[in-house]
Amino acid sequence: MFKTLTRDKVISLSSFKPEIKRSLRGVARFVDDRGATKGYFFDLEAWGDLIEDLETSSPMFLEEMDESVASGRVPGKKVRTELGL
Repeated sequence: MFKTLTRDKVISLSSFKPEIKRSLRGVARFVDDRGATKGYFFDLEAWGDLIEDLETSSPMFLEEMDESVASGRVPGKKVRTELGL
């Protein structure tokens, strides 16, 4: 469901260097030496994608989409294809 989080790059905190932060793009997950997640980095585009994923997974959005499809205003197949549902 959250495609944004599945495209993360894993970065070990022990190998992290300050110059890396200038080249970070998308989603980066920071892990310690044991592999435990300590934090995430999102660039603006990835953050927007995550917000969109969250909004489109809400029950209210899905209900509104079902109502719209039922009314015939929007073909359901087209909406679902565009949203990746």
